[in-house]
Amino acid sequence: MLITLISIEFQKLRSRNLFLILSGLIIAVLLLLFIGGFLSYQVVTKPDSKKILQDSLTWANGGNLALSITSGLGSFFLLVLTAAATVSDYNWRTLHLSLSHGVSREQLFWGKFFAFVLTAVLFVLVPFFLAFLLMLPLTPLMGGEFSASEFTTVLSRVPRVFLYLLTFVTFAFFLGIVTRSLALSLVFGLLYIFVVEPVLMTATQFIGEPWVQVADYLPFQLATALLRITPDMPMMAELEQQFVSPAIAALGVLLWGTIFLGLGLLRFRQQDLL
Repeated sequence: MLITLISIEFQKLRSRNLFLILSGLIIAVLLLLFIGGFLSYQVVTKPDSKKILQDSLTWANGGNLALSITSGLGSFFLLVLTAAATVSDYNWRTLHLSLSHGVSREQLFWGKFFAFVLTAVLFVLVPFFLAFLLMLPLTPLMGGEFSASEFTTVLSRVPRVFLYLLTFVTFAFFLGIVTRSLALSLVFGLLYIFVVEPVLMTATQFIGEPWVQVADYLPFQLATALLRITPDMPMMAELEQQFVSPAIAALGVLLWGTIFLGLGLLRFRQQDLL
């Protein structure tokens, strides 16, 4: 029953115009960067500029470029899409219809959540594999070389980017359920991400220890640490100290996601939907 419900919710989500627009924008930006970068490579004459374009678009750094686009644009797009889809179910009374047909609240909650999870998977994998398809002809044309080790290094970033996006999904899903308003969900979400957490981080710098370390475990600080720290890339000691370890960041992101989902489910059970 749950698998069928997830499939139905995922199909509903994919059929939304907003999904098509946002996913299309990510693909369009990726194509623009690769095609535009290749054309620029043919035109520029400075060796340094050619080297930058070559390193960015050929095997396997093009995969890093795709993941950077996903984590940048994709995170914001998923925040909007998750909040919009969640709130619209209240406004269109589709929740009431499902409940009246015998679907339990728990099944409905998890069916919708896992549909968003599958969407996050698509947001990661589609640009990633598209980038590698583009790199296959561009690498020899731009003087690059194929390397299995480089591919493995880039591939190891995929689950970390997915967990990064999952933080935005669980947070937006929680806000959509609690507020039942797209405007409030986006306002509260963006304010928290771009204002509240940065202000708290700055405030703890003045307060000192141990609050500085405590602030590192806020949800989007952990997500950022997970995204930026890679164990297979050498980093300066000073930069490493700014973030928690990748393993702890991953566990922290999952813990915060569990908290958001738990609070969301609790509120969902209490709402009058009939």
